[in-house]
Amino acid sequence: MTFPGVAIHGVPPYLEAVPLIEMHTNHPELVRFKNDRLAERCKNNTINRSLEVVSVVLNFATTLMDGPTPWLKVAPRIKKLPRRDRQRPEGSEHGGYPLTQGEYGTLFTHLKASQSSAIHDMALFGLHTALRESWICQLKWEWERRLPQLGQDVFLFELPDSKNGLPMYAFCNSVAREVVNRQRGIHPEYVFTYAGHRISKMNITAWKTARRKAGLENVFGQCESKMPRHFRVHDLRVTCSTWLREAGVAKEDRQAILNHYNGDITTHYSVTEIGYMLEQVEKLVNLVHKPRFYLVRATA
Repeated sequence: MTFPGVAIHGVPPYLEAVPLIEMHTNHPELVRFKNDRLAERCKNNTINRSLEVVSVVLNFATTLMDGPTPWLKVAPRIKKLPRRDRQRPEGSEHGGYPLTQGEYGTLFTHLKASQSSAIHDMALFGLHTALRESWICQLKWEWERRLPQLGQDVFLFELPDSKNGLPMYAFCNSVAREVVNRQRGIHPEYVFTYAGHRISKMNITAWKTARRKAGLENVFGQCESKMPRHFRVHDLRVTCSTWLREAGVAKEDRQAILNHYNGDITTHYSVTEIGYMLEQVEKLVNLVHKPRFYLVRATA
């Protein structure tokens, strides 16, 4: 009996032909799966969730009978990765690649020159709101919230509850508001569309071409598996977080803007609190990039 080709998130291409009785924590296919996910910059906890599914399948196999004999007598223990990820790149809070001001200008110049202006606007919106790609792609007009108390053109998006059951917000600074206003009247339901349809992902040809022209391919150098690590759509979110920190925005406020769960952070905001958060994201607009200084270990 082999692993089923369904219901194992992220694992089937590696394990679907592996007999259950041969599986163990150091099986070559399982090791390849983990190494490939690490090369893609997946978090350890993300990989561990797939490993947990493998463990569940193996444990379940000990209860299923093939005549008088169970599929497995004992389920092997699948060792997980450490909860703490390996060292992150210099200057990054979230294990990604934050843009410099120069790289930002070059990348968005090439995005604007591409045939897909929607990707340019989606990327600009993502950088200034720190919203994840999946939410940008499915952003709906019905989630928009106007704030007449703070000004006619001030608004945010209140998204459906996140996976932890808490509300999510996209606080829109002046740049994000300009991006959204450019989309008005194009589609009745979704904010970002192309040819009348919702854009399902941003990592398309226009993004890859602009990234290449901006010199943002292989920005991390070669990893252990010799796979290049390119600047990702998710790194727009990393850039937003890093720039907020450089602008002097407090850690608690950055966590709120990025919708990171924290029991000490208010999850329902008053108008005054929303006004304060909008002031924090507005700091991105006028941020002047400052040179970064690093400590270098002497070799002599």
